[in-house]
Amino acid sequence: ESIDVPQTVSFSWAESAYAEEYQITVWDPSQPNVLLVDETVEVTNYSAVFELAQNLAWQVVALGPCGMAEANQTFAFRTIGNLAFNLNTSAITACLNDDASLVLNVGNGYFEPAAITYNVEPAADIDFTFDQDLTDVQPGQPVNVDVSFPLGLNTGTYTLLFMIDDGVHTSQAQMSINLVSAPVSFNLINPPNEELGTSATPAFDWASSEYASAYTLEVAKDADFADVVINQNTNLTNFTPTTDLDGNTTFYWRVKAGGFCGSNTSVPFNFTTLVSGTHQVDEGKISISPNPVDDLVLIEWDGAFSGDRSLRLLQLNGKSVKEEVIRTGQMEVFIDVSGLPAGIYFLELLNQENRILEKLIVH
Repeated sequence: ESIDVPQTVSFSWAESAYAEEYQITVWDPSQPNVLLVDETVEVTNYSAVFELAQNLAWQVVALGPCGMAEANQTFAFRTIGNLAFNLNTSAITACLNDDASLVLNVGNGYFEPAAITYNVEPAADIDFTFDQDLTDVQPGQPVNVDVSFPLGLNTGTYTLLFMIDDGVHTSQAQMSINLVSAPVSFNLINPPNEELGTSATPAFDWASSEYASAYTLEVAKDADFADVVINQNTNLTNFTPTTDLDGNTTFYWRVKAGGFCGSNTSVPFNFTTLVSGTHQVDEGKISISPNPVDDLVLIEWDGAFSGDRSLRLLQLNGKSVKEEVIRTGQMEVFIDVSGLPAGIYFLELLNQENRILEKLIVH
């Protein structure tokens, strides 16, 4: 009544006095007239290969010059079954609020009833649905598993362990689950929002987004991003164009972070480029008094600017609300802001080569 006998079976028996040969026969008790082995040998051992999970019987007859000795024993045995117990994958990456399907392969060598249990580490409220009763698993039949990852779970790596036990055999199957989410919110950095006097080749820079694997930078001439002038895919968190943007133009920019579980788009920023052919200078800054102001403001500057000049008062969106033409040699000017809404403005002093911006607060 041996069980789990290897597929290559080694038979042996005691020697019989006066025997010259031995006849060994092996059969399936369910088909006793079909002999799987019927061999005559001169030794007291024999080997043969059988299928997995076969119930078999065997006996030996001793043959000699005076006849044969009838077998007085018949032994039964069962070859080892297919004790495979594994999952169709060793690891998956899944998203929150998503589902996954697994297949748990169970070999036909387990005895009935076989039972399966499972465990998740670290503990988590992951939902499992099985197409078989885990207390009465059918050997040789795969177990289909549907897994759900509800919102509220912590992202990270989980270990899923399945165990089978039929009272004689035990085995385990393990896999890892990498639970991730869509890319998280992130911020744009440079150019700053509503910046004036931005270079025509700005160095775009933004914060990284967790769970993002790539980014798409969009730069447009309108807030709806219908007129896109830059559409750049990158794995980095920065990009500098090699072609100049139009001068004295307001642009809008945003970044889309893409990952395994979807995407997340930043809040858009805008900036206004320098007038073509000019550049920003640090020397010769404007002196503004008072600042903040509610009526008349005095603007003074040094001699860094020459030739034809203009002074403009700009809203944050770059729109001019006041403009003064500066005479040659003039080093100051008064501007009346009493009729303007309270808020933040920029004073722009501009000639053919240089540009200076200073912030003005109107009460």
